[in-house]
Amino acid sequence: LSASGTIFCNGLIRGTGLHIDKSTRRHSIIITAAHVLYDDSSEKLFEKCSYRPNNMRLQAVSFAQLSKHGYSPNDRNKIKQSETDIVFVALTRKLRQPVFHLSEKAPNFKDVRSSEGLRVIAYDSIKNRIEISAECGFVRGASFISNLLIFHNCPTGPGSSGGPLIITNQVKFVGIHGGTLLIRKENLT
Repeated sequence: LSASGTIFCNGLIRGTGLHIDKSTRRHSIIITAAHVLYDDSSEKLFEKCSYRPNNMRLQAVSFAQLSKHGYSPNDRNKIKQSETDIVFVALTRKLRQPVFHLSEKAPNFKDVRSSEGLRVIAYDSIKNRIEISAECGFVRGASFISNLLIFHNCPTGPGSSGGPLIITNQVKFVGIHGGTLLIRKENLT
């Protein structure tokens, strides 16, 4: 929880981010959902965004650089769009905030069960703070499989996009919450 914060663009909280251990000498690095950095109406990147450690507005740090990503706000293939909805952000300075250590090994989702303590750390717009959700689980559908997407039933709301999904009993990062993906039967063909 102490390694998380909010993404603030053009006057509003847009989502949640996680301060990770991949920092450089001069820049801290966060990870979040790419779509929170785009203006819904213009489909362009916001001109000015910052990261607020622990949602502390007086501690905001501007973005220095975004990693390359394949996310496009106007992609009609919503599965592909969801699979690329992740970005690393270098901040303009180092943070004093704790970091979350990412594993070098990707999790094997075939072995993960919903009983393993999955939770999302995300901004709660009603309480105006970042919280750890109640325990939730992975959802698997027989008709839809993606090796890049995690389907879960964690409670989320406005501002939770980009929030880390973790398995608490292993303190393991497994992904970020990208938002709600609506799948209709005609999209599966």
